[in-house]
Amino acid sequence: MNYDPDAAGQNAMRRSIDLLLAKGLRIRILKLNGGLDPDDFVRKEGAEVYSRLLADAPYFWRYLMAEAARQYDLDEPAMKANAVNDVLQHVARIQDRIEQLEVARAVAEGFKVPESAVLERLKLTPRLPEVRPAIRNTGVASNLAGSERKLKPAEKQLIQALLQDVEIARGMKPLLDGEFLSEVWSASVLQRLVKEPGGHIEMALEGVQDEELLKQVRAAVLEPFGRISLDEARSALQRLKNDSLVKQRVEIFEQIKQRGPGPERVDLTKKFQEIVQEISRVEAFKA
Repeated sequence: MNYDPDAAGQNAMRRSIDLLLAKGLRIRILKLNGGLDPDDFVRKEGAEVYSRLLADAPYFWRYLMAEAARQYDLDEPAMKANAVNDVLQHVARIQDRIEQLEVARAVAEGFKVPESAVLERLKLTPRLPEVRPAIRNTGVASNLAGSERKLKPAEKQLIQALLQDVEIARGMKPLLDGEFLSEVWSASVLQRLVKEPGGHIEMALEGVQDEELLKQVRAAVLEPFGRISLDEARSALQRLKNDSLVKQRVEIFEQIKQRGPGPERVDLTKKFQEIVQEISRVEAFKA
């Protein structure tokens, strides 16, 4: 394909990619130098030169990768995520699954992102067994139940925020501490990102033995959150704290119901009231 270089032509080109891929066709994209449209180029350079350029044109996904690299700052995690997603939305249209798998691997290599995250986004990874594997003890949050083995949106947002801005990582350091972290699956990763600001996600994942956590954190890095402010990062942390408090409130309430009159019930009631007050404070902060 060789569309006009203006915005209308490029938009039409992208729509055509999906239509042609749906028909099982393989696509090459030619972009002419000098901003010339195909008609002007042929008049100026000749049909033979134009035909040679068409034959050597890159496959659509290589063209899109080059355009994404030009449009986005790939040193910024959020921008890299946008670039990868921009290409993968078209790669997902490839009909042949083997060809799609090979292209996905090339995209991962080209953008220098974990192959597993790209394959997961395209649902090309093998389905996990129904029987959940035992969770190795890796420190905080290692006792999460199988049903909770999924990163919360607030965890994903925090991971991206800490990768985006060293100042956010430094500002969050005194806040990423406390009992509530025992309920946060990615606590060890968050703490590593805060401890060593400005590092790469793979550095923060060193020593993590939980394969499911590794996979989900790598996938979270590719999600298109956009730029995240310090206030937004703090709000995400407050949501995690609130989740922990709500769980404690339920557990203590059940304990109160099982206790008869006496000092122990009084202590539990007092703790319950303190948690309710803390939840109200967190909710007010979020508002």
